[in-house]
Amino acid sequence: MAAGFSSKRIIELTEELVRIDSVVGTEGERRLGEHLFELLQRECGSLAGVSLRRIETDYGHRPPALLAYWKSPADTKRTAVLMGHYDVVGLEPYGSLAEQALDSEALREAYAAGSDPDLEAAAADPDWVFGRGWLDMKSGIAVIIELFRALASEAELPLNLILLITPDEESQSRGLYAALPELHRLRRDADLELVQIVNADYMSPLFDGDERRFLYSGTIGKFTLGLTVLGTTTHAGSPFGGVNAAALAGYLAYALEHDRRFLQGHRGEWLPPPTVLHLADRRRRYDVMTVESASLYANVFNISADSERLWRDTLQELRRLLKRYDSEMRKRYNRFSARADMQPPRDARRPELIDFATLLRRCSEHTGREAQALLAETRAQLSEQDERQRGIELVNRLAQLLPQGRALVVAQLLHPWYPSRIEHDSGRLELLRALCREQGLTHMHIYPYISDMSAFAWQGGVPELLQRCSPLEQQPDDIGMLQELACPVLNLGPWGLGAHTGQERSRLEWLSTGLPQALERLLRMISQSQ
Repeated sequence: MAAGFSSKRIIELTEELVRIDSVVGTEGERRLGEHLFELLQRECGSLAGVSLRRIETDYGHRPPALLAYWKSPADTKRTAVLMGHYDVVGLEPYGSLAEQALDSEALREAYAAGSDPDLEAAAADPDWVFGRGWLDMKSGIAVIIELFRALASEAELPLNLILLITPDEESQSRGLYAALPELHRLRRDADLELVQIVNADYMSPLFDGDERRFLYSGTIGKFTLGLTVLGTTTHAGSPFGGVNAAALAGYLAYALEHDRRFLQGHRGEWLPPPTVLHLADRRRRYDVMTVESASLYANVFNISADSERLWRDTLQELRRLLKRYDSEMRKRYNRFSARADMQPPRDARRPELIDFATLLRRCSEHTGREAQALLAETRAQLSEQDERQRGIELVNRLAQLLPQGRALVVAQLLHPWYPSRIEHDSGRLELLRALCREQGLTHMHIYPYISDMSAFAWQGGVPELLQRCSPLEQQPDDIGMLQELACPVLNLGPWGLGAHTGQERSRLEWLSTGLPQALERLLRMISQSQ
C-alpha cells in the first residue's frame, strides 16, 4: 500500500460518516456534505498538487458536491476518477430499531437478542458491521478518501486523480449532474484525458453462500415505462358496458411484473426483470361508475444500444398483453351471457395502445394547435410535484382534449432514463481480468444496480425517442458535454448484505484491507497501461 495508508482510518472515518444522518432529500444530507468538505480541506487541502472544489446544487436543501484534484508530478494527461455518493436511503425499514440505525454496536446487541437466526449469527461475527451507510456507501467513500490522501501524499503515481463525492444518488443523481460542468471545465483547462471512472458503490452476493468479490466493468441502464389507461365508463350495474381503467391497469401491472419478454443479458449475466413501482387511479371519492383513468409505471432494466428497437419491442409486448386482456374479457362476457341467458350491453371495442408522441399528434390535429405550443401550455398547468406524477397528469390533461372513443392505453417514458455502458475494448478487459486473477476477484460485465456511472454512458447522445415519447423534458441540458465526458466505467466497492433494508451490513476485513489493496493495484496498473 502507499506510504502512510491507514486501514484503521477507513473504519474510523466510516463510523464518523455513518453517525451523521444523511437520508437523501433531508437537511442531514447537506450537513454531511459540509462535514466532508471540511474533512477534505483538513486532510487533503494542504497536500502538494491538490486542489479542492465545492459545487453548490440548486434543489432541496442544497447539499454540495465535492471535487478534489491531484496533479501527478509525472506531468501526464491520463486521469482516473474515484467516485461515490454520501446520501443514503431512509431508516424506515429498521422499524422499531430506527433510532439505532446509525449505531453499529447498538444494532449488534439488538440483533443478538432478537429472534432472527441469520441476524443473530451475524451479530456474533466480529467481521460484520451494521447500520445505514456501512454498505451503501459511506464505507466506499471512506476508502476512496483515504486512498486519494495516501497516494497524493506519496506523490509517486504517474496518473492524475480526481475524487468526486456527490449527493442525491439515491434519488435522481442531481448531485453528480451538478458536478459534471465543473469536471468538464477541469478536464478542458488542465488538458486531462479521463481514462477510467472508478465507482466504489456496494456489491452483494448473487445467491446464498456466494462469497465472491466482484469487479464490474460496465453498468446497467433503465427506463421507467409509464402507462396511462383511459377507460370508457359505465355504471357498476352494467359492468360490461365499458372498459374499467382500474381493472385494465391492474391486469397490465400483473402481466408486466417479471415479464420474461423484457429480459436482457450479456455473456451469461442476466438483468433483473421488470417490476411495477406505482399503480393508482385518479378517483378521489366514492362513485358507482367504473374508473375512467388509472396509471402505473414499471422499472425496466436494459442494456440495449438501439433505443428505437427497444421501444418497438416494448409496444409490441404491450399490444400482446392488451389482446390477452380483451380475449379474457370476451370469455367472461360469454360465460355470463350463457348462464344468465341474456346478452347485456357490452363495449366490444378492443383497447388501443398508442405512445405519447401519437397522443400529442392527435391532440394537435383535433384542436388545430401546433403540437409543441400545446405541449408547453399543458406543462405550464401541471400541479403535481413528483416528476413521474407530473408526466401522468400531463397525459390525462391532453387526453381530455380528445373526443370520447374506445379505451386507450398511452405508453410513455417517465423520469428517469439511465443509459447503460458495456465494455468491449479487449485491451481494457484483459487488464481488468489480470487484476481479478491477481486479487482473487470475479469479473462481471454489468453492475446490476442503478448508479451514477450512467452519467458517463451518454456516448451515443440523447436518443430521439427520449425527446419524442417523454411527457416532460428528460434530455440533459448539455449533451455535448456529456458526450465528451463519456468514459469507461467500473465498480469495485464494499461487500455485504441488506442494502436499502433494515439489515444492512458490511464485511470489515474486505472493507479495510482487501478493497483498498485492489483499488490501489488497479490504479497502478492503469497508470502503467497505454
